[in-house]
Amino acid sequence: MGYARRLANIDPNFNSSQAMKAFSKSSEPINIAAEVCNIFRRAFTKLKNGRGGPVIVEIPADMWNEEVPEPLNYTPVLRTRYGADPVHVKEAAALLVAAKRPVIYAGQGVHYAKAWPQLKRLAERLAIPVTTSLGGKSSFPETHPLSLGSGGLAVPRAVPKFLGEADVIFGIGCSVHRDLVRHRHAEGQDHHPFDARPQPSQQGCRGQDRPGRRCRRWCSTRCWKRSARPSHRIATRRRSPPRSRPRTRSGWRNGCRS
Repeated sequence: MGYARRLANIDPNFNSSQAMKAFSKSSEPINIAAEVCNIFRRAFTKLKNGRGGPVIVEIPADMWNEEVPEPLNYTPVLRTRYGADPVHVKEAAALLVAAKRPVIYAGQGVHYAKAWPQLKRLAERLAIPVTTSLGGKSSFPETHPLSLGSGGLAVPRAVPKFLGEADVIFGIGCSVHRDLVRHRHAEGQDHHPFDARPQPSQQGCRGQDRPGRRCRRWCSTRCWKRSARPSHRIATRRRSPPRSRPRTRSGWRNGCRS
């Protein structure tokens, strides 16, 4: 509840719809009783769609005595599901299949999507080593032969080695603008671990649910907007022509535990 409308913008009164605007998906006061339905329709649309986050509806103290016109013109809003462009997923799958030294970089989004079995199936099907961010730790079993270990400020030797030599890095449920550059650091490099840059010869493909976070510090040649679990499922299904058995890549994966 906020201050009365005639006092809402007078200092030092706290105005939550303004103060919380930077921390919420939407923030709006109810200034006219007739707009209640429209305001809550917008609020619930933001709340039920897209990435999760708080929604603020501020009710001024003097609004409680206002009459809302009836009948209410309100219909519950729908939750819209969206998916990746099948063309982009097909291209990303082909890129993974053709890669000689691919690495999967799994982030916390894999946990949110509960995509653990899909990640494991994709890695095993194409014999791709997997590393995770600190937030994505345990999204891929670290006892698995394809596991490189988890990242952070202290990383296993295999993580910077494989990321440094990879020709394709497949990021899923992750942000690469900070976490990945930490893993790329290795002793003897002439740059700080928090400011490393992928090599020009490397390609990247990434499934991420926030378009605004793409290509901020790293150019991904294939991107799509979708949650991690359906992305893994589609990428696995469109991986390549049917094979009688999973791919091995024995020469590339043998160093996972070195």
